[in-house]
Amino acid sequence: MSALNLKRGSNLATAQYSVYHAASGTVAGAWQVQLIPYMDNSAPASAQYTVTATASANNVVNGRATIVAFNRGSLSAAYSDGGSVAILASETPIKTLSTSFSLGADVAVIASEQFDNTGTSTRTISAGNDKLQQNDQATGQTTNEYIMRIPVNNGNDDGKGFGLLNTYTNVPASPEYEVKATASATSVNGESKILALSKPPKVPEFPLGPALVMVVCFPILFAVRRWKRTG
Repeated sequence: MSALNLKRGSNLATAQYSVYHAASGTVAGAWQVQLIPYMDNSAPASAQYTVTATASANNVVNGRATIVAFNRGSLSAAYSDGGSVAILASETPIKTLSTSFSLGADVAVIASEQFDNTGTSTRTISAGNDKLQQNDQATGQTTNEYIMRIPVNNGNDDGKGFGLLNTYTNVPASPEYEVKATASATSVNGESKILALSKPPKVPEFPLGPALVMVVCFPILFAVRRWKRTG
C-alpha cells in the first residue's frame, strides 16, 4: 500500500514509505498500524480532516482511521516532519526538533517513526535501540520495549510504523528532542515526525497527566491507521 495521507483538502502529512502486507492468514505482516502526528498552523474555522490510502490492487486491503484533533489553547507547541535517513549499525539520529520553550516548563512529546528495509534479509532494531531523548541525553529517555523485526522490501510488514511518547518536567530553555535508532545492519531507512507541547511552570497539570500526549493542538492532529490485508 502506498500514499497514506492525512488531508485537509490537500495533503498535510504522509507516510514516508510504502506499507507492505502479507496475505491474510499468514504468520506475520497481514496488518500494520501507522501513526502520523501533525500541527495545522493555518487551520480555518470548523476544519475537516480526512485520511486516505491507495492500495496496490482492488479489494485486498481493509483500513480503519482514527483522527483526534484539539485546539492547543495557551500551550506552546513545536512540530517537525523529517525525511528519510539511512540508519547504521551504530546509533543514528533520525530527526531533531528544536523548540523555544521556556526554562522550567513541562513538556509532552510524541514521535512517530517508520522503517523501511532495502536489504536482502531481515533487519532488526533491538529492544532499547529506538529512542526519544531530550537534548541528546539518555537520562529520562523513552525506548522500544521489544525487538523490532523489519522484513525485506516488499515483504510482510516492511514499512512498519512505531511511536514513542514521553513527558519532561522543569526543562532547560529551548530544549531539543531527538529520535535515534540503531539497526542490526545497514540497508534500513527511517523517518520521524516529532510533536512537542509545553505548558509554563506552576500551571495545573496537562489534562489526563502523562496521557496529555493525546491532547494536541492548533489544531494538532493524530491520524492512527490500522491496515489489514484481506486477500
